[in-house]
Amino acid sequence: MTVMFYDSAETPAQTSTPGWTQRAAKQGNLNARKHWVWVYAEYGGAQTDRAVGIRVLINNVEVASDYHTPEVSDEYKSFMTMVEVEPQVDDTPYTVALEYGFAAGPQTALVRRVRLMVMQE
Repeated sequence: MTVMFYDSAETPAQTSTPGWTQRAAKQGNLNARKHWVWVYAEYGGAQTDRAVGIRVLINNVEVASDYHTPEVSDEYKSFMTMVEVEPQVDDTPYTVALEYGFAAGPQTALVRRVRLMVMQE
């Protein structure tokens, strides 16, 4: 497989605003071959008993997600997924994004060690 585009974020990030916050994103053309999106991140929450989540979007459509409720404050959970991307028929670029967040507060969502890669067969 050939890496088409790649994004990473080493520095930990956090948000205390309910909803989704983008942490990594890439845009590019994916022509008539089969492509795969591979994502790895660690995410968690500063408060216990409040769920946090992470999700992958392709052209603003959620294609993978995970949620968990930390049992220990500032506990991180690993998230990894690989999603097949359908070949495109025109020159419209794809946007691939990783977002993290929470629905109900008070909470602080955390994310670190983000890797987002699009590969071509």
